[in-house]
Amino acid sequence: MSTPLETSNIWVASCLLSQGLPFVGAHMVPGPPPRAVFVLSDPHGAAERLIHQFLNETTRRIIRARGVMADVLDVTRARGSCDPGDVPKSRLFANPPSPPRSGEWEPSAKEGSSSDERHAG
Repeated sequence: MSTPLETSNIWVASCLLSQGLPFVGAHMVPGPPPRAVFVLSDPHGAAERLIHQFLNETTRRIIRARGVMADVLDVTRARGSCDPGDVPKSRLFANPPSPPRSGEWEPSAKEGSSSDERHAG
């Protein structure tokens, strides 16, 4: 029987769940503010390695970028449009990635259409 792993970080819990660690339960912890604690089973002792992989630089950048895009959405909803200057944090991501190497997937205009974005979450 494995020792249950507990985390209040929904991103970490989601990562572990997506990697196959079984969900055991969740409970609230009182306090200012009260928070949920997610409990997962780690039958093969893989959680530490999976958490380390999750917390690499790429994932941190994705999480920060998600926050920037939420700010962009707030401005767009309020004003009807948003430019880079409206969200100063967008400048954190001013360095474009390297172009893909031959044979790597590259999104086409069709794949990046607004209908795909509506289903992305």
